[in-house]
Amino acid sequence: MIKWCAKHPYLFSIYYFIFYLAFFAICEHFITVPVWTVHSAIDDMIPFSALGIIPYLLWFPWIVITIVGLLRWGPRKEYLHACFAMYTGMTLILIFYCIVPNGLDLRPASVPQNDFLASLVQLIYAHDTPLNVCPSLHVYVSVSMDLAWSHSSLLKERSWVKVLLHLLDLSICIGVMLVKQHSIIDVVTGIVLAFLIDLLVAKKFKAIPDAEFLQA
Repeated sequence: MIKWCAKHPYLFSIYYFIFYLAFFAICEHFITVPVWTVHSAIDDMIPFSALGIIPYLLWFPWIVITIVGLLRWGPRKEYLHACFAMYTGMTLILIFYCIVPNGLDLRPASVPQNDFLASLVQLIYAHDTPLNVCPSLHVYVSVSMDLAWSHSSLLKERSWVKVLLHLLDLSICIGVMLVKQHSIIDVVTGIVLAFLIDLLVAKKFKAIPDAEFLQA
């Protein structure tokens, strides 16, 4: 499978995202009543802030930049490492949603501010249900991308870029809580899972000769 993915890197990501979007849509359609309402006392101490929507939305272009950037300019092995780590965890999280349907009851009755950022929060609320939240896909993917860039030879001489990406990752983890899209439980489980999956994938890839990662 890894040989096929190395030879068809574009198709690998395209096929996976078709699968992921279909799987996620099925979860959203059929899982409408959570059996577990995720909540922590710490969630009640975190204030709502529409500023959190900025890093929340930056997550989307970061995914595109990461996948395209690693594929276009980085070694194929690094690209596949990042993809396998990201896609494995995303799939496991969706399966967990099916086994343990969960959701949140943290959103404010009405968004307190009345400005552009508040409008963005309302837009997200309207299109992203407070279901299927733990572990947080937002956080899992963000940490996975951060780890991918940390491993990447592309940033070997650009430690300042790594620092900026660490800050972006941190701001996303905080942002999802500030806009009440996720509980701190979702965030912590997403972070832990990202590190575990990355370690497992790194161990697997280390055992594979570099010759297996053919440049297409």
